[in-house]
Amino acid sequence: MNNENLFSDFPAATAAQWKELIKQELRGKEYESIVWKTFDGLKFNPFYTKEDIETLEQKNTIPGHCPYLRGNKVDGNYWEIRQNITVSDAKEANKKALEILNKGVTSLGFITPTNEVSNLLKDVLIEHVSVNFSTKHPLFLLENLITEIKQRNLSSTAIKGSVDYDFLGEMLLTGKCAGTKEGFDIAAEIVQILSKEKLSFFRGINVSGNNYHNAGASIVQELAFSLSHANEYLVELCKKNLSTDAISDCMQFTFSTGSSYLMEIAKLRAARMLWAKIIEQYKPHSDSSFATFIHCQTSAWSLSIADSHNNLLRATTQTMSSAIGGADSIEVLPFDCAYRPADEFSERIARNIQIVCAEEAHLNKVVDPSGGSYYIERLTDSIAAATWELFKQTELKGGFLEAIKTGFIQDEIQKTAHAKNDSIAKGEMVMVGVNKYINKTEQISQKEAFVKSEYPLGQTDIRPLKIYRAAMHADSELVKQKTEL
Repeated sequence: MNNENLFSDFPAATAAQWKELIKQELRGKEYESIVWKTFDGLKFNPFYTKEDIETLEQKNTIPGHCPYLRGNKVDGNYWEIRQNITVSDAKEANKKALEILNKGVTSLGFITPTNEVSNLLKDVLIEHVSVNFSTKHPLFLLENLITEIKQRNLSSTAIKGSVDYDFLGEMLLTGKCAGTKEGFDIAAEIVQILSKEKLSFFRGINVSGNNYHNAGASIVQELAFSLSHANEYLVELCKKNLSTDAISDCMQFTFSTGSSYLMEIAKLRAARMLWAKIIEQYKPHSDSSFATFIHCQTSAWSLSIADSHNNLLRATTQTMSSAIGGADSIEVLPFDCAYRPADEFSERIARNIQIVCAEEAHLNKVVDPSGGSYYIERLTDSIAAATWELFKQTELKGGFLEAIKTGFIQDEIQKTAHAKNDSIAKGEMVMVGVNKYINKTEQISQKEAFVKSEYPLGQTDIRPLKIYRAAMHADSELVKQKTEL
């Protein structure tokens, strides 16, 4: 093997020389005009060099080791390919589950109104497939799942998945604060059950960070409020004499991945690093407690009704960001789910987006593929620093519960949402097919009728977080314009 350094034939260029060359190419425009400014007030230069990451502590971290910035895995970048099924009939849901498992899915998500498990999981090899449940009654469902595991004579350590219990997230969406004590009691019981039954790879508490993104939050806000949200569970469950290790092992984060490609990669890396920093304060006994499971969902906020096939392109870059950022599980939303129930075609394409990313683009092969990138390492560090400051600010307000009761979190997100809306309306924040390169021949008036309000009605205890789509107002305006033609 030839180890000759071919670069020695070329003179090294300094950062100052690169900057001067860029200024020449700008032909009179200010260098500042290409400095990237985010909704968090962060600024990023158009290029970085080796010197820009020399002082970063994270550059010496190792994949699979604390603080897990570079991911939890050491032998690849594999992730679970998840598809959700809304259950109205257990047998039909089971039939669909078996079908999609044969089409590349490795993680099933059941959104179920009942606690029925046996028919739902019939012929599903749960020792090889991750099974996840969203239910109003997690304790009953867990009881039935444990019964199913024992009837099959399976080892509890072979079972992967989750019961996505998040009463704090539900409280913020509904505005209803009644039952806070009961909510923490249920969370504590979930932790106790999973620990007692040795369901080591099954999680029971989900931090719904995707709600912040889908309400218009910035990346720093999404991370900071998710971490405060998670810390509230830690604080209250530790008061119930549960160990840090048991609580941390039971938790997972769900994030929405937006279209800011590099920022979203850095977001996941920063999330893992900051979670480890928080857990350290609780003095766990096991190193595994510093790691966390991250499930990523493509952005519902960025879905457009107008020229909706562009959602496939958005979902592709969002999936790539999730994978490169080290997500443990990914769900791609069907391109048409903003205006109609997804059909077999849209679900198949959604599945295949991440299968192509894994099997053809080989994004599942290399551990932390973005590690060492000057740009992404700087993004990670800057996002983490800004997130930590906002997290501390939220905790000084009294923690997550107090911050949502006073409206601090809702106010901060609303400010950013308004700024994003203005940017979209002015065409500064480009959405292809919505505010730029509009398909003027498309008939979208029929699509609008499928859109439903996500905002709760009636009396509330706190101001609910409003989930919305970025393109909602522009879509409505396009419908109006085309109806008038």
